[in-house]
Amino acid sequence: MKLQQVIHEYLLEHEIKGHSPATISFYRGNLKWFCEFLDNSEISAITLSRAREYVLMIRERDVTSVTLQTYTKAIRAFLSWCYREEYIAEDIPAKLRLPKATRKAIDVLTDNEVQRLFNCINTRKFIGLRDMVVVLLMLDSGMRLSEVQRLEYGKIHLESGYLIAHGKGNKERYIPIGLHTKKYLIK
Repeated sequence: MKLQQVIHEYLLEHEIKGHSPATISFYRGNLKWFCEFLDNSEISAITLSRAREYVLMIRERDVTSVTLQTYTKAIRAFLSWCYREEYIAEDIPAKLRLPKATRKAIDVLTDNEVQRLFNCINTRKFIGLRDMVVVLLMLDSGMRLSEVQRLEYGKIHLESGYLIAHGKGNKERYIPIGLHTKKYLIK
């Protein structure tokens, strides 16, 4: 069976499991590169050596170490599935080591930078109030932009001081909100 056909089956399984469109898109793109690298060969032709060569090829694209590790995890997940489904005979992922990743500390905005950001928002207009709430939710609670975008009115509990957000993997998170953010949510 050709690699491209097996990838199609793998992506179908992700859809059946209800994984997010972003997750499926990530795997689709990453596995497309893997398929191109292997010239859409037969799935049984994949070896540990070829998988390692692919990881080295990605490294040569001058990606960050975290990106390289993420792409390697995607290939390992796919090959694990292939092994479980008996498309390949060798447990390649067990031998395909993850490259080390150096994680940088996230830069935190200074008080001056936060104030400059607030000064750019005109809260006398509806759009400005909306923008202020978005910024406050992200700064105050650490919400991701996608979580703010999907926030539902019924999931905001002002009197109790928390809200429920749908995070990565469509998992619900309870997030406390501060007084300043509550003030703007009430407006």
